[in-house]
Amino acid sequence: METSSDRRAKALDADNQAKWDELERLVSAKSERPEAEPSAIATTPQDDLSYRSETASTPSPKFGGHDLRETDTSVFASDLKVDMPADSTYLDVTPDVSIPEPTQYARPSFEAMMPSEAFKAPTTEARTASVENIQARAESISEPSTDASESFTPPPPPVRRPERADIGAMRLDVARISADIQSGEELYRRAQQRIENLTSFVERAEVDFSMLNRLEPENRRLKARNRTLEREIDANAQKIEVLRADLKDQENRLAEKSRVYETAAGRLAVVQKSLQEYERALKTSRESSDRNSLNAERLQTSLDVERRENEVLRDRLSTVVGEMDSKQTAYIEAKKIADSLAQDCADFRHQSETAEKDADALRKALATAQTQNNAMKAEMMGMHEDIRAFKTQSEFTIISREDEMTALQQQVDQLSKQLQIKDEIVRNAARDVQELRKIRTAQDLERERLEAHIQTQAYQLEQASSDLLQTKQDVTDFDRRYRDVATALSVSQARRMSNEPAAQPDIQPHVPDEFDDLSTEDIEDRIMDFRLGLRNEIT
Repeated sequence: METSSDRRAKALDADNQAKWDELERLVSAKSERPEAEPSAIATTPQDDLSYRSETASTPSPKFGGHDLRETDTSVFASDLKVDMPADSTYLDVTPDVSIPEPTQYARPSFEAMMPSEAFKAPTTEARTASVENIQARAESISEPSTDASESFTPPPPPVRRPERADIGAMRLDVARISADIQSGEELYRRAQQRIENLTSFVERAEVDFSMLNRLEPENRRLKARNRTLEREIDANAQKIEVLRADLKDQENRLAEKSRVYETAAGRLAVVQKSLQEYERALKTSRESSDRNSLNAERLQTSLDVERRENEVLRDRLSTVVGEMDSKQTAYIEAKKIADSLAQDCADFRHQSETAEKDADALRKALATAQTQNNAMKAEMMGMHEDIRAFKTQSEFTIISREDEMTALQQQVDQLSKQLQIKDEIVRNAARDVQELRKIRTAQDLERERLEAHIQTQAYQLEQASSDLLQTKQDVTDFDRRYRDVATALSVSQARRMSNEPAAQPDIQPHVPDEFDDLSTEDIEDRIMDFRLGLRNEIT
């Protein structure tokens, strides 16, 4: 539904279009106007003299419409010093007025141009004859003629004067009259040129006013668009401020996460140090198990030697039953062997006490390790709560680490059981060899498990470092995207604010630019496509 402003704008456009059509019609009518006839050029005696001084064979120029875009503003109608071509013809543009009678027009003119006393001598009859000759000459000039020779009017016949005129004074007066005629022709040409300049200036002014009237709706529309663009720029500035605040918040969060990561790295270093201590303890237990295995082998060797000696004794007892000396000797030898075995047993008892002391030290180390494990478990729980918000993968890593710590606790319990088994091995030398071998195999497996656990923790540390680097890369990408968006907005604002008025204004309706309808996401996509080579230019 049209409003009053729309109807008023349409009426104004129709009025401007009508004025424009009327101006074009006038200009075209003027350009098609025929050349002036010779009779319209000179209607007075002065014009007659001026007309006879010019050539009558040059064509009249055609004055067409003026193009405002080719108008030179340095030329004004007030400048009378105009260099005209030699072959140009001056066109009379003065309005048609009633021609005065020759007697009423020529008398003052000749009196003004002939101040000498020589021309005041003739009588009334002579002056009457001169006026009649001048009137006849004007009538002959007013008739159109086709030949230049026919248009020439001979001078009036001499008049008999009662007194002789002064020839020198007459010649002087004729020279003065000729000079006055020439200056009058020059003034007339300048006045005619000034009139033409004024006419063209008026026409150009009318065209300019018409163009201004036609461009007024476009000017109002451009002002409204400028106000809309200013509001959009303000909205974009507010968005940029919001983005800057978000960026600052993200930087603060990144700094907080960095501090949390550094704390986690320090705690991880403590865990690695504890693991190294566990490894040294395991190495010590492995050395003790090696010593126990050597002692077990020695005991087994001693048992084998004793068994062989017992067999030898049985053979001797079976062979020399009746010989007391042999028995006594064998008894002494057996007693010596028993003393040796007692000494070996004392050594073995001392070794078992040493092993018990080592086992007690290991128990204390295990208790200390369990306490440290409990403290580490509490710290890991705190780390778990801190890192849960930072990364989901870190949460799973901490959970798996807790499971591994539980497995380590179970392994420590198994080591305690193995130490108890070692105590039983010390009390029972016959079964110590096999049990120690089994324990050694279990310790090797445990060492491999601990090495695998250390490798897993190192991998988790590398994964956490890669996650931190990825987070920093994401922040860098966000900064780059923010700078790209800010650059695109500044380019768009500069492009909109640097539109200078055109030298040739276009009065056609404004065609919306494709770049004006783009949103921030579209601009960012175009920038990424341009960087990836999918576009040759951003616009």
